[in-house]
Amino acid sequence: MPVSDKYYEFSSRDGMKISGLASFANNSKIVLIFPGLTGQPQHYMFLKFRDELIKNGYDVFITHPYSSEEKNNHQPRALANITTQRHIDDIEDVINHFSKKYEQVYATGHSLSGRMLLFANTDKLSKQALVDPSSGFDNDKARERMTDYYKTNLDGKHYIDWEDGLTYAVGPLVDEFMSVTSQSIISAVDKLKVETLFIKAGDTVIALPYKFHMTPKTRFVEVPNAAHTFWQHGTAEQAIKEIINFFRQGI
Repeated sequence: MPVSDKYYEFSSRDGMKISGLASFANNSKIVLIFPGLTGQPQHYMFLKFRDELIKNGYDVFITHPYSSEEKNNHQPRALANITTQRHIDDIEDVINHFSKKYEQVYATGHSLSGRMLLFANTDKLSKQALVDPSSGFDNDKARERMTDYYKTNLDGKHYIDWEDGLTYAVGPLVDEFMSVTSQSIISAVDKLKVETLFIKAGDTVIALPYKFHMTPKTRFVEVPNAAHTFWQHGTAEQAIKEIINFFRQGI
């Protein structure tokens, strides 16, 4: 069955639009991919995930998250206006939308979105994979690393300045994101009802705290030599291989 790639959108609970890159081939199961804070569907890792998932009989929807502008093509929400709860609500709206259309719904969240899946209602998911998910910021090293990127301009507005040279206006989401403690993360893991795979990038310590708090519902793997965005040769391929095997076999 040929795959149709297109932008697909639907209404969220507050009447705004949620959109993303859809690859539909009339399969009975779908994987929802949630990029991180400023991730985009066209990033290499997500496209590699999509290609391998399609080969293995899954439809795929990659959410197009938030814009640095109020309205920017298929990004109807401004990142500067997003809160933690709004992000969680959007994730739940995506899950609920596709659970009405597919027999099996799986999710993959990267970085911030991986952590947000821990706090969302994921009862309708078959399984989920969290790819180098963010953890708590109550240790000095983690907070210092994030504050390297989180800055304030002369107008008093907050923005993220990544190492790729791109800047993004941000609002309460990042302040709330940095206030999350390790204990709240541990509590969220303990309460998981859906089987969950944690994938740590070998070259980072972002997801390391999860390794020490596994439960019967969780599994932890590490992809050697991978940076946070899995751009090194073969690392995205290894990550999606782990994800597909997990979706098929479980814990």
